[in-house]
Amino acid sequence: MNTQAQKHDRFVKALFSQPEKARQYFEDSLPENVLKQIDLNSLQVQSGSFIDEKLNNTFSDILFKVRLKDKKESCWLSVLVEHKSRKDRYVTVQIGHYIFSALLQQIREKKKPAPIVPVLFYHGAEKWDYHTHRSLYDSFGSEILSFVPEFDYIFDNLQKRSDREIMALSAKLWSGSMLLLKYARDEDYLVKNAGAIVTAIEDEEGNIIRQFIVYFLSLIEQKEKVMDTLSDMPEPVKGKALSVYDQLMLEGREKGIEENRRENTVSLYRNGVSVEVIATSFGLKKPEVVSILKEAGLNPE
Repeated sequence: MNTQAQKHDRFVKALFSQPEKARQYFEDSLPENVLKQIDLNSLQVQSGSFIDEKLNNTFSDILFKVRLKDKKESCWLSVLVEHKSRKDRYVTVQIGHYIFSALLQQIREKKKPAPIVPVLFYHGAEKWDYHTHRSLYDSFGSEILSFVPEFDYIFDNLQKRSDREIMALSAKLWSGSMLLLKYARDEDYLVKNAGAIVTAIEDEEGNIIRQFIVYFLSLIEQKEKVMDTLSDMPEPVKGKALSVYDQLMLEGREKGIEENRRENTVSLYRNGVSVEVIATSFGLKKPEVVSILKEAGLNPE
């Protein structure tokens, strides 16, 4: 997974890691016929993954267990976060691999296999339409197609959701987050609509605010323009956003100071300055200087 994909992946996982936020997403996004069958009040975030090494560069997954209404059985809701920014004709092969690998994993663990409802979450810029697995074999007749496995999956393509539809979601945090994801590659849009997007965190508390702002700012080079917009916003959104921004800037400066100190430590040692003198100069302990030098591939005496 490349750095850009990791950034998107971390943000999506942060949203889904909170049961109440996940429940809000499923209420707004699952088809009615699925919602009628499951009890979202029983939704539980599950640790672990059904992703194997063959799918590492394709998806990451976020797992949930949910009970069926009026039954003792449970099923899995699996959100497959699409790493690629473009459509993939053979995504159904990958989803099929995921489903059967997950069932086999349950069997190996001596558990009764539970059905898996895959939700493919895509926010790339390229147009992509839902297609079935059997559509890959449209030149074959029904006699042969009967041997080809078929399954449904839920395709949440943010490019198919209009901005008006996104803004109408019952959970404001999801409205803002989906706009961020939908326009992650359109900096002009994000700068122009920064105020409307960040308003989504108005009623939020805790670490999700920081994660939202961190992700937002990571998408934008013109950070000063965004902060000018946010400075004109009413409280409490303004205070929350500027607080996270100031903290990020402080962390960046501290990181820069630390990196500069490490570079100077290595440079001084290479120019013949002793470990003891370097430690005194930078207010470090001798073992700290030795550790820095070893990380740089040096062997201080």
